[in-house]
Amino acid sequence: MIEAPKKMIFPLYLLRRKSVFGKKCRVFFLSSFIIYLTASLWAQEAVNVSRSPQWESWGPRIALDTAGNVHVVWLELYSSTSGDVFYSYYDAATKNWSPPFNISQSGEVYCYSFWATDIAVDAANRVYVAWVERNRAKLRIKDGVWGSEILVNSGGWPYDSPRIGVSAEGDIHIVWWTDEGIIWGRSRVGGVWQETLAISPGQSRCKFPDIAVGRNLVAACWMERGPGEAWYQIVYSQRANTKGASWTTSKIVAPAGNDQQHGAIALDYLDRAHIVCTPEIYTATRQVYYVTGTLSGFERSVPISSIDNIHYPFIVEAGGNLYVCWQLGAWGDGVGVLYNINRDGNWIGEKSVPGSSGATYSDLAITQDESKLYITWDAGREIFVTSLSLPITNRPPVANFTLSPEKGEIPLTVTFDASSSYDPDGTIVSYDWDFGDGSTGSGKVVTHTYDKEGVFSVRLVVTDDKGKIGITSKKVEAYHVVYPPLNPSAKITTSGLRKEPTVTYSLSWSPNPKNADAFVKEYRIYKKEGTGEFKLFAIVSKTTTSVQYTFPGNQKIIWAITTFSTLNKESPMVIF
Repeated sequence: MIEAPKKMIFPLYLLRRKSVFGKKCRVFFLSSFIIYLTASLWAQEAVNVSRSPQWESWGPRIALDTAGNVHVVWLELYSSTSGDVFYSYYDAATKNWSPPFNISQSGEVYCYSFWATDIAVDAANRVYVAWVERNRAKLRIKDGVWGSEILVNSGGWPYDSPRIGVSAEGDIHIVWWTDEGIIWGRSRVGGVWQETLAISPGQSRCKFPDIAVGRNLVAACWMERGPGEAWYQIVYSQRANTKGASWTTSKIVAPAGNDQQHGAIALDYLDRAHIVCTPEIYTATRQVYYVTGTLSGFERSVPISSIDNIHYPFIVEAGGNLYVCWQLGAWGDGVGVLYNINRDGNWIGEKSVPGSSGATYSDLAITQDESKLYITWDAGREIFVTSLSLPITNRPPVANFTLSPEKGEIPLTVTFDASSSYDPDGTIVSYDWDFGDGSTGSGKVVTHTYDKEGVFSVRLVVTDDKGKIGITSKKVEAYHVVYPPLNPSAKITTSGLRKEPTVTYSLSWSPNPKNADAFVKEYRIYKKEGTGEFKLFAIVSKTTTSVQYTFPGNQKIIWAITTFSTLNKESPMVIF
């Protein structure tokens, strides 16, 4: 339950007012902005990564990869209702920021909140950027180089505030809300897109979702106002990170008799949710509250900030620790960015980010060893990034393993060896395996047999003697043997004049009963002329058992055929 404190001290009153492309911010707020942290722990100066004084830069989002590279995206507004998504990254090796790169290249990126884009990185350091263009949601993926634009969804009311989460293996989960007050979501699991779903209740008004991907779950939170209700409440929903999974009915995480705004969520290794939001305490004043729990129940929420004109909190989790940032002040011209950190179960207290005056939206990310915290924000028409060096009290263990064989025929028995995992400042006490087919195991060296066909993501989680974890994953491919067609037959018919004869090849074959029909994708027909090599000539459906081809009679042609499976495995070639 969220309760307002009985007593409140009012510090300094300030009034800010600014017009941004016609949007006027008329907000009174209280400022208790105090510099808590010694400057020596911060980067000497925040870096301007947008470098675009000719445009207005808004809504930055940040992510880190396993190499310590920093990835940032934001909206560049060309006019009041049009812009593009730009991207820049910090190379940890060269210690340089890249020039801003236009990802969307449409000039149509826009949403009313200016929170138009989001970013995520998987365990293979692939970068995923989602954004909205009026009533379209789009995606691009960087796997060394940027791939083509993917249309995630289109149509209906205008879209706003997209959020993306990806699993270590690269499964994608995207949510957004539309102007009529519905939260939508779409997922790609195992390389297959599911249909777009409304994940919020039909009779409620909902907005501003956030999403997190855990070990086995995907979780989301958002603002929801039920029919006849006066206040928005932060609600929680989840789904399994498997193909075809559905979202649960939303559940209020901390019921209260006041308005709750802008929830953000993170999942820890145990798939426990950690949520922050800003309930209204007094008129035009809010406080950041934190609550943790699961679908079966949430603990009592606790305040982690002072009471002030506070907005837009975000949270990340690493190694069981929590990192939260938020904005203080008016929209379009805030006092700055504040943050709080929970290490080993204790909040350190509200701190401020030097040089963040003017901020509206902010975001944060933490390195794997939790030695450096990066915070980004928008201010003065630009995007800034700074970093905070943190003491390392316990380095997480490093998970690694080998597997043999990596692929093979069903039944496939694989040996997994995690002996190469290590803890830089302690001892690994447990090795937990998820074999990707619904089975689990434990131990440094284990074996597992796959009895069904598929590409399985195997995840190893190692835990050290102080409770820190390390996670890594690799893939195993198990498949059926693919057998060639039976009874290949070629009938040759000649026709035409002696000077211009033609030859018709009538090819036929029979399906091989050793192949399960569900695993056969197609047949591939190969052609060889003279003394040359066989080259792919045609692909026909798995229901086809005969074809005809006509060629000039002066060509000597030999034909062959293979069976091709749904896992892109090809049988040996047989000649007609």
